[in-house]
Amino acid sequence: MAMIANLQYAWTLFVNPVAAKHHFDKQALQYAFTIFVLLETWLVPFKGYAVDKFGPRFLIVIGGVLVGASWVMNAYAESLERFTLPPLSAGLGRPQTMEPALATL
Repeated sequence: MAMIANLQYAWTLFVNPVAAKHHFDKQALQYAFTIFVLLETWLVPFKGYAVDKFGPRFLIVIGGVLVGASWVMNAYAESLERFTLPPLSAGLGRPQTMEPALATL
């Protein structure tokens, strides 16, 4: 859960440095965060069904792998197009890490 919290809550801290380093338009860069937020919120009902069907342990592991992959992809992203792939991975992985953990507490 700590891995996804940084992607989720600290995004605004990194927009200006990333935009300055790579000469991106800030508005275009924010599409990546929009993709992340849409995927992480709209997929939650489906992830709830998957938890009931497969159990929380399996989904948390898969979600952790997806979120970890997004960290690696973010580290090597040099173009604006490459900044759209990590939010896809993180947006798919975030509901699998947070919701099963919170639902089983």
